[in-house]
Amino acid sequence: MSDVRDIVLRNVTKIFGPTPVRALEQLRAGATKEALLAQTGHTVGVRDVSFSIEAGSCFVVMGLSGSGKSTLLRHLNRLIEPTAGEILFEDEDILRLPPEALRRFRRDRTSMVFQRFALFPHKTVLENAAYGLNLQARGGAERRANLQKAQRWIERVGLAGYEAQYPNQLSGGMQQRVGLARALATEAEVMLMDEAFSALDPLIRREMQDALMRLQAELRWAGRWRVALRGDATGIPGTYEAGRWQTVRSFEVHGAGAYDALRIPGGGRENPGNPGRNGRPRAHRRLWNSPATRHE
Repeated sequence: MSDVRDIVLRNVTKIFGPTPVRALEQLRAGATKEALLAQTGHTVGVRDVSFSIEAGSCFVVMGLSGSGKSTLLRHLNRLIEPTAGEILFEDEDILRLPPEALRRFRRDRTSMVFQRFALFPHKTVLENAAYGLNLQARGGAERRANLQKAQRWIERVGLAGYEAQYPNQLSGGMQQRVGLARALATEAEVMLMDEAFSALDPLIRREMQDALMRLQAELRWAGRWRVALRGDATGIPGTYEAGRWQTVRSFEVHGAGAYDALRIPGGGRENPGNPGRNGRPRAHRRLWNSPATRHE
């Protein structure tokens, strides 16, 4: 039984299409995702996924492109509604939240770093970074204070001097850092990171990963959750300390374990951060070639 401070997913399934409930019956009757697509035009996004995330932990979902990672992540704040299943946050099913309560949950308790940045093109860097804070603001004085707080986070992610610029004046990596500043500024209980460092150059990525580790101590993340998506295992133990991982293959959850297990997915002791021949991380090869996680 899970602790009441856990985030728990139980048998979550998402089917895209005009009649998902009917398609769900076929899926439960044994239809494959390929057959369902061919016969009904419905797409299986996530299939019968269950796991729990303990309070104070960082939980990493790994999978190849198209495996359903982003779809799964967006269920945790109901940007995507499941076709079936339960999503419990501190023993409360968030799928039962009415619209106003759901808005409060998203605004006050969660933040998100989007893979495609999701910045407002008509707002400056500073205004974008302060956006989540200003959703919580109750007056002009608080909004002005929020701009000062957002300014500090802009500096933390290395964008001092760009406060008055607009997203289309920034590189992709710089836009991603604005998204990271926006998510960190609210100091939310739940931080969802969809490939949060994917658009960054290797050097900047390393700097942001190190900054995230420092923030983990500064913000006392003991009672909070972080959920991150990764396409591979490279850098995970050094970035997402003291957490667990889950692999996604063909829209279903497969292997799971602690980060230490990532170092020995095939029984060896290789570190995901240590490159093998041709510069490719050894654990990356091991992870995706191990029987439990092979992508089909």
